[in-house]
Amino acid sequence: MKLKHLLSLVFLLFSIGIITAQDIHFSQYSMSPMTLNPANAGAFKGTVRVGGVYRDQWGTVMENQFRTPSLYVDAPIIRGFRKKDWIGVAVNFMNDQSGVYKYQQTNVGASLAYHVALDPMRKNILTIGGQFSQNQRRADGTALNWGDQFNPATGEFDLAGNPANFLDNVSYNDIAVGINFRSSPKAGLSWNVGASIFHLTEPENSGLSTATSIVPQKIVANAGATFDINASWQMTPQVFFATQAGMNEIIAQAIAGYRLNDNGLILNMGAGYRVNDAAMILAGLELKNLVVGVSYDLNISPLRTYSNYQGGFEIGVGYIISVPRNPAIPPVIFNSRF
Repeated sequence: MKLKHLLSLVFLLFSIGIITAQDIHFSQYSMSPMTLNPANAGAFKGTVRVGGVYRDQWGTVMENQFRTPSLYVDAPIIRGFRKKDWIGVAVNFMNDQSGVYKYQQTNVGASLAYHVALDPMRKNILTIGGQFSQNQRRADGTALNWGDQFNPATGEFDLAGNPANFLDNVSYNDIAVGINFRSSPKAGLSWNVGASIFHLTEPENSGLSTATSIVPQKIVANAGATFDINASWQMTPQVFFATQAGMNEIIAQAIAGYRLNDNGLILNMGAGYRVNDAAMILAGLELKNLVVGVSYDLNISPLRTYSNYQGGFEIGVGYIISVPRNPAIPPVIFNSRF
């Protein structure tokens, strides 16, 4: 129990900025497109896309472990300056909560992206995007137990106060930019590569009333491809890289998809590796405009001694709603005599 309290405190200190740490991350990062790259806003064929990811992490080593739900909605809304170009918009929400100290981090963002078609058939698309977000972080410093809170009369840490000078509520505005290129040169083959910068202005994020800190820039790059092996199988290799304040995150994944029938039902199975941290088991289903994915991280970092190799569980969902813009009207043949 004492170990869990200690680890909870360490993770809290990392989160509020006493120690520089990385942003929230997802193993199924492609299922959370707006936290990957703002250029992903409206980057699909359809009317509206909705989805989200839920992550639950480190329940074996922390009381009230990390729980992170995220949601997004995006859409291509209007034509761009050229006939084949278009503009996409998105809104996203993410909340991270953990620890007996009631730490929470909430992010609400809006993205705008311009998609440039590089050929008449829109087989090659170059996109630039930007994101503005409002971030809020809070922690209950009164839930921490310090030596000067010990009451000899009761033998408990029951003296009130906020000795750590935690701020109840810290908020700041944030800006991100991104660029993405995707290509579908032929049937059964598509690929993409993108890069983004989050916390562009390095906003101030003071976790203590007696200290000042900033949120360091995070640079993200990702690439992936999907190609048919034969009529039944497809393969999706993909890589992810992020760096923030000298800390790097590198992910490599390979997902095989098997077509179960001719109605577009695909069973996905795969594996991944986050360097020096976790091995990943990936699975999911695709059915036309619906994608469902689950993943589990097997912790292989030095924390595995306490976690017993247990890491994080994720479930992600994405769905594209398609509404015909020009509904088909059955032709009416009039008799010329009337």
